[in-house]
Amino acid sequence: MRNFIKMGILLSLFSLFLSFVFTGCVSNQSKDEKVTLTMGLWDSRQEEFIRKMVTTYTEQNPNIEIKLQNTPFTEYWTKLETSISGGQAPDIFWINVLHIDEYQEAGILKDLTQYIEESSLGIHENFLKPLVDTYTIDGRIYALPKDFDTRGLFFNKSIFDKAGVPYPTNNWTFEDMVKAAEDLKSSGLGEGVWPLASNRATPTYYYPTIIANGGYILDKDKTSTGWNDPKTIGGIKPWVDLIDKGLSPTEQQMADTNPGAMFESGNLAMHMAGSYMVTQFLNNEVLGPNLGLVERPSFNGMKSDIMNGVAYAISEQTKHSKEAIDFVIWLGSHEAMKIQGESGLVIPARLDAQEYFINSNNALDLKVFFNNLDQIYVMPHTKVTSELNDIERKYLIEAWARNITVEEACKKIKIEQDDILDKMNGK
Repeated sequence: MRNFIKMGILLSLFSLFLSFVFTGCVSNQSKDEKVTLTMGLWDSRQEEFIRKMVTTYTEQNPNIEIKLQNTPFTEYWTKLETSISGGQAPDIFWINVLHIDEYQEAGILKDLTQYIEESSLGIHENFLKPLVDTYTIDGRIYALPKDFDTRGLFFNKSIFDKAGVPYPTNNWTFEDMVKAAEDLKSSGLGEGVWPLASNRATPTYYYPTIIANGGYILDKDKTSTGWNDPKTIGGIKPWVDLIDKGLSPTEQQMADTNPGAMFESGNLAMHMAGSYMVTQFLNNEVLGPNLGLVERPSFNGMKSDIMNGVAYAISEQTKHSKEAIDFVIWLGSHEAMKIQGESGLVIPARLDAQEYFINSNNALDLKVFFNNLDQIYVMPHTKVTSELNDIERKYLIEAWARNITVEEACKKIKIEQDDILDKMNGK
């Protein structure tokens, strides 16, 4: 994919160069002339507040028009790569933690360091440091953090009430969660109803327990993985044990119906999910009135979690650099982040706007997503993240399906991922 992107951007830049050579000039656009910017994004749920932000900005800057290109996440990266290779990339687009390295290496992202540091944003004071560090490569900032997410334990009060099992609390351990799951099961939940789901498809389930257990996914130098470390394996096995104990649906059942849908339909008593699911769960007519939320249960004495997030990037292909930069800087302002926070959909990356997310509804205590930020780590990422994830997924599916042991899966992941890292590092 990286070679595909590199070739595409080189061709498009060469095409632009030829057009300048043959026309002998560049645009003489007047500062009062209307400028149209395009912005790529992937979440239809967020489009409403994004449009509100766009309206607020364009009312203050009437010479700017901003068109949104909303693409489903499953198609987003393919469409973005195609637009880049064709020289038609959006001026501004969303990027996440898992793609920042490869897109920066491919030369697609405009270096925003000077503009951000010279602005009034206060990037190093007003934004969450792990996010700023993530989008900073070799001392240069290539994207402005938009949001981040952490996880909590959501639960269906009506299922607990019927079973006569006490609700989860913020002080729960992993063992407490398992014990409650066993109590729920023994009460007789009914056909197709489960205490919880061991969601293999979401690394934010097992990465945190790996870390809490002293294991690791990727070393600091990004030269090797920790999959064969007994502590890593010990952080994964408790999740697979839930399937063996009949407390979680099987891998096949979760592949047929994802755990989030199971929870919304009343078929799960507990569900570990990100902060971005609050509004969707509350708006569910059946689940919403019965929804509870507590902190993620601790594991080995730690409440570690994995942080992902989205940022605003600017394409190197843009013909409107100044306008795009000005808009992105504004998107990081308190004014813009306030609009985002009040939506209750995602947590603003800007520290002084996070209170708006916390106060976006009174039904749940949303502070649970912030209570353990000192134990939260950014999702591991490299220039070859997608390749590493393919290997991880291939073998963990087999482990969750109980076709191979966790130890066997981790051994295979270690061998194949380390080979990919060796190639990345030129070994």
